[in-house]
Amino acid sequence: MSFYTMAFFGTVPIGSLLGGVMADRYGAMNTVLVTGVVCLAGSAWFAYKLPAIREVVRPIYRERGIITVPAVDTGGKTL
Repeated sequence: MSFYTMAFFGTVPIGSLLGGVMADRYGAMNTVLVTGVVCLAGSAWFAYKLPAIREVVRPIYRERGIITVPAVDTGGKTL
């Protein structure tokens, strides 16, 4: 919970300041457009990296007993 609070309260003032400067210089509509594109690009990057993240995390989860075997048939692929 402390990491969440630190991340939330630490980034909001900086993001608000950056958003305000962008809105002042380029307009509110352009600022919202740019931040939306950045969010979409970030989510696309995360979706691209997700299989590699799973490959690293799944064995750790299995070792600790958090998950057991895959619930679906993967056709021989390791999840």
